[in-house]
Amino acid sequence: MTLSWRSALAVLAVAAFFACARSDDPKPAAATEAALIVPGERVGPFVLGRDTLASILGKDTPEARRKFTEQGLHFRFERGGRLKGISVVSERYATAEGLRAGMPRAEVEAAYGAGSEPIC
Repeated sequence: MTLSWRSALAVLAVAAFFACARSDDPKPAAATEAALIVPGERVGPFVLGRDTLASILGKDTPEARRKFTEQGLHFRFERGGRLKGISVVSERYATAEGLRAGMPRAEVEAAYGAGSEPIC
């Protein structure tokens, strides 16, 4: 599988804490479809450029945002309300290769190659 630098950097951003924490599982399994990270496209059911603030949160309230924050997801929206970015800080979500937030940098680079700059 070949990824563009933009997609590889997106994976590194998803694993923003990879240099700061260590996973106990040396080779974790890939996520289920509901928790699958597809770099540059989606995280679980949330699709970049398709989903909106209203479709994800319903009403934009602190309680609605807290629900997803507690699940380890942070959303960024464009001015028009479309989903622009998703930050993942929970080990619950993973790529098809099994990469998760909190993994060592060496494992991320082994799967996607070295990024151009540190994230952490």
